[in-house]
Amino acid sequence: MIRKFITTKEFAEMYGVKIGTVQAWCRSKRLNAVKIGKEWRIPLSELEKLGIKIDTGK
Repeated sequence: MIRKFITTKEFAEMYGVKIGTVQAWCRSKRLNAVKIGKEWRIPLSELEKLGIKIDTGK
């Protein structure tokens, strides 16, 4: 199964920022993210817009 979203923790590690910063970006809509329950999920397409390459295992 191919993942289409990553967590705020994964994004923070890739981008070199704190998780709280990523969550704030999600709340302010600076990042296009989806909230599932209490957790934010960031679509891989958003990473591509930022120029971050992700190996999807294809």
